[in-house]
Amino acid sequence: RVDYSIDCDTPTHDLARLYSLIMIFVWPIGVPLAFAAILLHYRDELRIELDPVVKQEWNSELEKIQALDKTA
Repeated sequence: RVDYSIDCDTPTHDLARLYSLIMIFVWPIGVPLAFAAILLHYRDELRIELDPVVKQEWNSELEKIQALDKTA
């Protein structure tokens, strides 16, 4: 349905249109940047210390993968 009573030639409508155009660029760029800034700020608190045994197992698996990559 169409509502012909809405006037699109008002300053309020122009302001809403300008706001929406700005937000089209702010949302996909600004939100990921904000999350990145937050994660960067708290990166030391978020970093976990691995158990030495687990760390050694991961390193040995990584070395196996790297060796396979060199042969391929």
